Amino acid sequence: KSRQQISSKIVALAQKLNACNHSFLGILHEEGICILSASGSVQSANNIPKSDPLCNFLENIKEFTAIKDLPEEKELAKSEYLNEIGGIKYMAILPIINKEYSTLGFLVVLNEGIPSTDLNIAENLDLLYPQSKEVLIAHSTELEDQILSKAMVLSQDLITILGADGKIIKVNKAFKTLLGYDEKEISDKPVLDYIHPDDVKSTMKQIQLLVKGEEQTTIFYHRLKCQNGEYKTFAWRATGDLENNLVFAIGRDISEETKNKERLLASEEKFRSFFENSQGLMLTHDLEGNFLSFNSYGARLLGYTVDEMLTKKLWDIIPSKFRFEIDDYIKEIKEKGEAQGLMTTFQANGQLKVWLYSNKLEKDHFGNEYVIGNSIDITERLRLEKRIQNAKEFLNQTHAMAKIGGWKYDVEKQSINWTDITKSI
Repeated sequence: KSRQQISSKIVALAQKLNACNHSFLGILHEEGICILSASGSVQSANNIPKSDPLCNFLENIKEFTAIKDLPEEKELAKSEYLNEIGGIKYMAILPIINKEYSTLGFLVVLNEGIPSTDLNIAENLDLLYPQSKEVLIAHSTELEDQILSKAMVLSQDLITILGADGKIIKVNKAFKTLLGYDEKEISDKPVLDYIHPDDVKSTMKQIQLLVKGEEQTTIFYHRLKCQNGEYKTFAWRATGDLENNLVFAIGRDISEETKNKERLLASEEKFRSFFENSQGLMLTHDLEGNFLSFNSYGARLLGYTVDEMLTKKLWDIIPSKFRFEIDDYIKEIKEKGEAQGLMTTFQANGQLKVWLYSNKLEKDHFGNEYVIGNSIDITERLRLEKRIQNAKEFLNQTHAMAKIGGWKYDVEKQSINWTDITKSI
């Protein structure tokens, strides 16, 4: 018999067994309750939309329920479905539940009066439960197949159904668009033939977890070979069907994302290498003066470890007599976006160092501002310059006392320069 004939017979029996005026069998779906079959004046009634209060009322029922005075149920007073039938005082509902404990639909009887107490309506409806469930499951499967078919046509992602042995049963049109294979070409072939050799083991591990029921849903990544020989990277979300030994999977092309990520990682690695191996002081700090990062060489020059430096602020490494300059520095970098100059710091042993710095204001990807700094240790250069200046002053004083003069003749320019002492002599 056809499914429609069976459902018609179920509602007819429900009506007669319970001596009621009306009955219907409905399946629950996204848009409300679809009436598969009905008897009495319900036959002319429409499906029950999501907006109808009756739909919400039925969705919340998880076991047999009888309403003996329907007009007293205020929330159902605005039900267009019930009002269209009219004159209903009694309603009995038997929810049809699947093995996952979710509601498939309802077998409902309606009457203009309260049925005789001799009738056990709960038992009568329960007799029709197995056949009702069978019909609803068949309709539900059909609906799922329709939705899946539509999704497979419209989706720009890869959609595939695999057998427990890893063979491809069905694929959508996106396989042609993204990989270059049509369904006939790829169906009934092992999916392993198209997966990058380095990704085969991890992929099969995930598929086996689904087939064995050890995981309900899993996410994994692998590279698939295109018809032109190139590989594209896909992120997959898959779920297993233990009853039919199938795996359903949807794959999103993340090839460009993966390349961008690899380029970013390479760039970060180069920067990190430059940062760590720089023969100067490199650091970042926020606008409160807290150090965010510090290179090893710079920390070592100051006599600290990197971890120790990351607990400090600018004020912790600058002598107290120079700390007033920090506020000016922060103000300048906020206003101009950069700052250059000399900075004096003290080491862990108390000795001073002088740095020539060039710092710039930046923003991270969250929009937070921070300062990246690059400094050169010029302490020894300043000491050397001071020694040379002192030596020149000492030499001039010596020459003045000894009355010793000097001169220099430039052969190319044919010019002569005299020292001040020589002129005075």
